[in-house]
Amino acid sequence: MPRLSPWAGLLGPGLLIPLASSLLAGPAGAQEAPATTTQDEESSPTLQDLQRQIDELRRRLEGKQGDDDLEALFEEGDAAAAQEESSEASQARDALSFLPQQLNAYNPRLTVFGDMLASISASEAEREGDDRFSFREAELDLRADIDAFASGVLIVAFEEEAPNEFETVVEEGFVDFLALPAHLRVRAGKFYQDIGRINRLHTHDLPFPEKPLPLQDFLGEEGLNEAAVMMDWLAPDAPVRLGATMMNGSNDAILGGSESQDFAYLGRAEVFGDIDQRTTLSAGGSFLWGRGETKERETRLIGLDAMYKYRPDDFSSLVVQGEVYYLEREVSTMAGPRSETTDYGFGSYVYVQYQPTRNWYLGARWDTSNYAEQMEGAKQWQMGVYVSYYTTEFLRLRLGYEHQEFDMDPRGPDPSPVPDQDRILLALTFVFGSHPVEPYWVNR
Repeated sequence: MPRLSPWAGLLGPGLLIPLASSLLAGPAGAQEAPATTTQDEESSPTLQDLQRQIDELRRRLEGKQGDDDLEALFEEGDAAAAQEESSEASQARDALSFLPQQLNAYNPRLTVFGDMLASISASEAEREGDDRFSFREAELDLRADIDAFASGVLIVAFEEEAPNEFETVVEEGFVDFLALPAHLRVRAGKFYQDIGRINRLHTHDLPFPEKPLPLQDFLGEEGLNEAAVMMDWLAPDAPVRLGATMMNGSNDAILGGSESQDFAYLGRAEVFGDIDQRTTLSAGGSFLWGRGETKERETRLIGLDAMYKYRPDDFSSLVVQGEVYYLEREVSTMAGPRSETTDYGFGSYVYVQYQPTRNWYLGARWDTSNYAEQMEGAKQWQMGVYVSYYTTEFLRLRLGYEHQEFDMDPRGPDPSPVPDQDRILLALTFVFGSHPVEPYWVNR
């Protein structure tokens, strides 16, 4: 009886008695009720009847009778216990995996980026930075949920300003307020502004070694990166996003520079959507207005951009994108402080990238600009081809070749020919820590 006692206590009299009756049923255990038994007595067995049934069940069990029924009962009980134990173990595992997430919910996710570039001259023309290795920058990226209403990002960069000389800068530091009504989002802090597609990318996220010529000419080497407040709105029933930004206007290339005391304003509209499960298309327009050299000098910059992405399968893709910029900038002339003129600039680029396998990316880009080093009429164009290979999502190698031509020398007041420039580019980018979301052109 050692195995029966736990089940008897678990089942109780209400389940034990029917079980005993089923075991006693049949020719060996059948008992005929007395002829004088009434209906009430049949429905309400006496204590003596119950005791007799229990005693008979005990005798049958001790005599190894009813083993099949008993074993079936034990197997059912064991299966139920195992299922309950498995369910409890699964719940325990889920709780254990959820606990670190809860504990780290408001701790920053830490990522470190490293970016190295080697430039090798392939022509007789001299270019600053050729024929040397450059550890361009290292970035420390911290991201966290501040509370239930906002998340934050802080990116500190160690940038090479001159050979073996590094400067520490806060590249981005902002708070996103997400729990706002009417599909609104507000971002406050210092960040890359929402103009075009490439300006928002960090150096290590670019699909090519350096930014296209028009972005360098119109927005500067560091791009449009300002302390600002931005509000954008995502339409609930349409693939439309509208944004408006008020910033310091301290861009050195076309705005007032670091000494500026006037705000600049940026507006953007973008439409996007999936044509089908494999094809994505987006297009946007941006308008920037701000003060230039003085409060009397205005700057207006219009940008248009478009991107097409096709993904035939999980590990191959085709990306085609381009941007166009048109600039009107009021500047002072050499005739005197009150004399002014308006510079007009135009620039564009087109980029095509094909991903044949999971780890390989092949790209080609064509650039043009007539505003080299912020001088009207300083025309230049460039053609580049690039091959990128990912060993894993944490390490990328890149080989590039660029050919660049000038129509005049932007470094002097008089037009003069400048030799064509050809160079080979070798890039190495690595990341460790919490891996961030890949940029839009990566398909992995």
